[in-house]
Amino acid sequence: MDVSQKDLILNRIRDYLSRQSNKVKALHYCISIYIIARLQLKDQLVGDLYKILQYQINHLQDNICSIHKQRDQINDEIISKENRLNCIKQGMRTQRISNFINQQFEELVDSIKKFNEKFVYLNKKIRISKKSQFIRGRKQ
Repeated sequence: MDVSQKDLILNRIRDYLSRQSNKVKALHYCISIYIIARLQLKDQLVGDLYKILQYQINHLQDNICSIHKQRDQINDEIISKENRLNCIKQGMRTQRISNFINQQFEELVDSIKKFNEKFVYLNKKIRISKKSQFIRGRKQ
């Protein structure tokens, strides 16, 4: 294999890798060419392909690490938002309980006021009744 064929193949591979958005698919393509070159014992091409493959593998590993970091950050944000949401829910629950207690207390106060009014009314009736009995007792 002469140098121009080797350069042509390597340029096609580089071009394919730069245009391919799916880096895993591009890596498979490079591995296939590497295997073919190895089988045909084209030593110069094999060495250059090995370097390209190594670069692509390192690049993919960097991308995977970056994706893991982003995933961890997103998970942390989700946990933080869930914690805030739980605090808000707890606050709402506490507020509802507080509102219920206040409502029950107001109803109790209203009941006590009504009871007081009835008690005062009954006391007046009892006094009037006692006075009238006392007056009737004098008249007799």
